[in-house]
Amino acid sequence: MLCRMIATAPKLLNQSRDMPLEKTKYLCHDLGYPIEYLNTFPAFLFFNLENRIKPRYKILNWLRDFGLMKKPFAPATVEATSEKRFIFILSIIHPEAPKLWLEFFSSQRGDNGDADMVRFSNSCSCSLEEMMRSRSLNLQKE
Repeated sequence: MLCRMIATAPKLLNQSRDMPLEKTKYLCHDLGYPIEYLNTFPAFLFFNLENRIKPRYKILNWLRDFGLMKKPFAPATVEATSEKRFIFILSIIHPEAPKLWLEFFSSQRGDNGDADMVRFSNSCSCSLEEMMRSRSLNLQKE
């Protein structure tokens, strides 16, 4: 499998030894995909774990946990999508989701680390109430 991935994507050899391992652990343990998924989407190993992969899954998992997403997206869909398209997908899930993304998760916002997560956690209950209220109003209209 590794030889096939390197043949398909030789840039893998440019990464530090630990980085592909960390990304593979995240894919398998945190996202629940089998390692064979990398045969389908070896480019997963090219994306930045801390600035792209984890932030995108944090907001998607948060939206899923509050019932705003019906099904999870595959890593190929989440990671290979441009920032602009990802924001569009978030807007389809809920109109307020892009605002949350840009304010707390986007790699374009700069990195304040834990401070942003604290601000996000503190604003979640308010934002969630607004999102759920909006969602229930939309459901009543249908």
